[in-house]
Amino acid sequence: MHRAGVQRWWRHSPWVGFVFFVGCGGDPSGIWLFQLDASEGAECEITINNHNFLNVLDGEATDAWTTEESSDSSSEVFFGQVLENESGGWALVLADRVLQGTQDSGRWVFAWEHSEDGSELSSHQSGYVFDHQWNWITKTRVTMNVEKKRGSGSMDVDTGDWEFWRESDAWGDQVGLSSGQIPAGDYMTVNRGGGNGGPAVEAASNRRDAPDCDGQECELEVSSDCADSRSYTSTRYEVDDGVPVDFLLDATEEQGLGN
Repeated sequence: MHRAGVQRWWRHSPWVGFVFFVGCGGDPSGIWLFQLDASEGAECEITINNHNFLNVLDGEATDAWTTEESSDSSSEVFFGQVLENESGGWALVLADRVLQGTQDSGRWVFAWEHSEDGSELSSHQSGYVFDHQWNWITKTRVTMNVEKKRGSGSMDVDTGDWEFWRESDAWGDQVGLSSGQIPAGDYMTVNRGGGNGGPAVEAASNRRDAPDCDGQECELEVSSDCADSRSYTSTRYEVDDGVPVDFLLDATEEQGLGN
């Protein structure tokens, strides 16, 4: 089980947590059109906390090809709505999400944080074992300064992941796996030793019929922290009473070509 990447921060990811700040300069209620700068991708720090794979190299394998890429995408545009009920409660509506808010130290805070702890343990009667454990947390923070019908700020997404894998280092044909399930190659490279006497550098893996780890089981523990910050401007729209706004909240223009 692998965590899906966060692409559209409010619509496509079940892991999104949300924090929405409104500056003390104005009433946030109403329908807003947000124009969000294109994402340049999250900055991530990945740490291998522990592993017992053999012949692991520092750094990645050298590729004979060198590729440089650059792009400049158009902004992402979508609608949102801030509502107040008769008892003084507030809610922020973005697409299919409704976030309740309170006032804190002179500012409005619409907050939600999502986390998931999980585990998967599989074993075969022949003795093969695969164990996967994870903890995923995502928080999104939106800061907004209101000046009458104009708004501006940033939208920040922070994720923190922890994963642990444990698997038998060798197993028989009856298990039905040609290679192991630990995604070691996503994080490490190894020197297998080339047949011609030179190094054979390749992505780490747990092979069915070869010793790849120190011990009878392979283990890998990894944590990662990612941050993505995007600036935006917003404009408040007037909508007559009785006019449905569902079609507005569903309307969007994705960044770039929408890929």
